[in-house]
Amino acid sequence: MQGYRVAWLSWLCVVSWCSVLHAAEPPASELPRAQIYLITEEMPAPDGTESAATQRLRRQLAQFPALQYDLHYVSWPKALAEVARRPDALVYKIARTPSRESRYHWLFPNETSNLHLYALADQPLRHASLQQLRQQPTLKIACPAQSAHCEMLRQRGFSEAQVLEVRLTEQTSVERLLLAKRVQFIAVAAEDFRRRMAILQVPPQDYVTGPIVACLTDYLAGGPTLHPALRQLLTRDTVPQP
Repeated sequence: MQGYRVAWLSWLCVVSWCSVLHAAEPPASELPRAQIYLITEEMPAPDGTESAATQRLRRQLAQFPALQYDLHYVSWPKALAEVARRPDALVYKIARTPSRESRYHWLFPNETSNLHLYALADQPLRHASLQQLRQQPTLKIACPAQSAHCEMLRQRGFSEAQVLEVRLTEQTSVERLLLAKRVQFIAVAAEDFRRRMAILQVPPQDYVTGPIVACLTDYLAGGPTLHPALRQLLTRDTVPQP
């Protein structure tokens, strides 16, 4: 009799736990097909090989078998515009910053990167600190328009006149300004900078790494109108790891 009671209680616990898990995940019928936006430089190679970031994203999303999604490779302003207006839209690799905190639903992190200033090797101010650079009123630092890079420069005390927001016409637009000596510094994540300078065939000895501006963590995020079922599914207690 005792064994029967133990078995019955065990079965009841299993049923209860399954019910909790089922309740934590919205029914598939309620889930819209997610439209996920990545920047164009994450586009697959001509042979179809996906970028490391896209592969990480797919591994993360595999944790949610009920989720169906499409990937779109667009410009950064386009990605932000779509996420701002669409309840089924998500953006991948958006840095979490103070001004963005309340404007997005932060779902799960991707990776952390260091934002540095970079200068050419012959730049007289190449070894200056952030404090010293802030005291140069004619200094120009280029950064991609609508990026966390520009925001963090202002957070660190650089003036509007010192921060040059660049509308990207190609992925190396900011680096080309530096090479043309139209700006003294650019603000960019270390990994991205090295890749783009290699694309431009610039040897490492031609540039130097300046002071660190910030350490930023990129996320998968949704906008203010994100569909409740998507938000519920992707912000469960068990967060997938890259």
